[in-house]
Amino acid sequence: MTLALAALPVEGRSGYAARRMLAASFPEAFTPFEVVEGRDLTPGRPLIARLVGRRFENIIDGVGYTKPFDPGFGKSMVKTLSYLLTALGASFGLAEHTELSLFAIAGGGDARRLLSRIAGESSAKLSLLIGSVCTFETRLYQLPEVGVALDYFRWRQTEAHLRAVDRYCQFVLGQSGAESQAAERVLSGLDPDEKVELLRQNGLDFQGLPSWQRRGAAVALRADANAPAPDGQETRARMVVDLNLPADVDFVEYLKPLLGLPT
Repeated sequence: MTLALAALPVEGRSGYAARRMLAASFPEAFTPFEVVEGRDLTPGRPLIARLVGRRFENIIDGVGYTKPFDPGFGKSMVKTLSYLLTALGASFGLAEHTELSLFAIAGGGDARRLLSRIAGESSAKLSLLIGSVCTFETRLYQLPEVGVALDYFRWRQTEAHLRAVDRYCQFVLGQSGAESQAAERVLSGLDPDEKVELLRQNGLDFQGLPSWQRRGAAVALRADANAPAPDGQETRARMVVDLNLPADVDFVEYLKPLLGLPT
């Protein structure tokens, strides 16, 4: 089972319109899988946790942060994601500008308790790292099969890409003297192709920007025969941080072994 996203391009002029339309419809298709509080999780089912930062823009648009993307804050997001993988037993995660996503196989238990733990530990970890109080809103999804998780992460990379385009456009227009509301009006009338062209006309090659800003960064547990095995376990794995993710079909193939799908 998939939600019809995996084969569509996210980068390049030919793919923007279709990708934008389908990405906008994905949240509605994904909603039925959300786990409500008080429900028990089914052992063996794939889980996705989506963590959305509350008012993070107010923090990173403030004094002391590099615009439009701050490398230090990005590193703190990746460190928080790495911590969650270790603490919660997840196997893969994606860090975006102001969001985190986790993939794991459910071991059963109460969804309310897991939601509270994810929200609490993620908020506490990032707050310690940046020295400022911040909180995540967390939603939990139990999926019918791993193929839906593949579509989910494909969608999140699409959104990361489109939001990066918008953020750089707002930054460029602001640098030229445009007020925030005026910049928003200009951008609301442009499609993603036109926004990328606007950046080019202002001397910025969007495709040449760091991959972690455009596509997100991944943290994954990879099988490694040389890694130390935890007590009582035969499986050996090491944690890998990837700041240079592929896109489109290559991202789908990249994800499959990390989510336990055949390649």
